[in-house]
Amino acid sequence: MASNSIAYPTYIIDLQTQKTYEDVGGKKWISQMGISFAALLNHETDEIKLYTEADINILYNNIVSSHLIVGLNLNKFAYKVLSGYRSTDFKKIKSLDILEYIRKKIVRKPCIDDLFLGTLGINKSIDNMKITRLFQEGKIEEAKQISIDNVIALNSVYSFGKHKGHVFLNDLTGQRWKISVSW
Repeated sequence: MASNSIAYPTYIIDLQTQKTYEDVGGKKWISQMGISFAALLNHETDEIKLYTEADINILYNNIVSSHLIVGLNLNKFAYKVLSGYRSTDFKKIKSLDILEYIRKKIVRKPCIDDLFLGTLGINKSIDNMKITRLFQEGKIEEAKQISIDNVIALNSVYSFGKHKGHVFLNDLTGQRWKISVSW
């Protein structure tokens, strides 16, 4: 019999769009941005799958049948983009938005770059608009690889916090701060 973590896995998600805010007339039209692709990493197996707009039903089914979805800007971006395809109450999906979680613990707004540098010691930036531009320019494989790298890095931060009970965040002066987490 499969364990619940395998039957209902924890997924790390990086969702990318076909259009920018500017293309659709602003942030209030996020649902019209369209999915270019989404990278979904199974936390238990490290398997990564890429989904395109044509695979939206499979992606959606994986999300709603998961134990937990881990990502960045889930409620304010990813789920709003997905709402353009499905009318669903995404608040019912067990989710962990890592930056939103950390924002509740510190005074300033954290930057994902500072989280990657502080916790993993890597200079990594997640620039979704760059990925959208690459997609629009037809540089699909390059855009997909960046998205894959994003979910791998985010999974590493999630794993670090899960096993150590904390992550690190660098501040504007380069000082490293320990942030307790319980996820």
